[in-house]
Amino acid sequence: LLAKEASQLNERHNSLTQYVSQCRSLFAPIRRLPRDVLESIFAYVPRSAKNSLDIYSAPWLLAHICSTWRDIVFTTPLLW
Repeated sequence: LLAKEASQLNERHNSLTQYVSQCRSLFAPIRRLPRDVLESIFAYVPRSAKNSLDIYSAPWLLAHICSTWRDIVFTTPLLW
């Protein structure tokens, strides 16, 4: 009985920890940067000499961060 309660409390703690982390990310300072500033920053990310379709190239990696970054990457030809 006690082990079951401890397990449930641990699950609840993990769930709340994840929720707090998600809430903190909403207020991260980088979210307040204007789109044009992010575009400029992304332009400085080193590009691979390989094919830009390589999933490990900078544009693809940046596009996997969040939907805003994905939109910026796919609408900024300079990055490709």
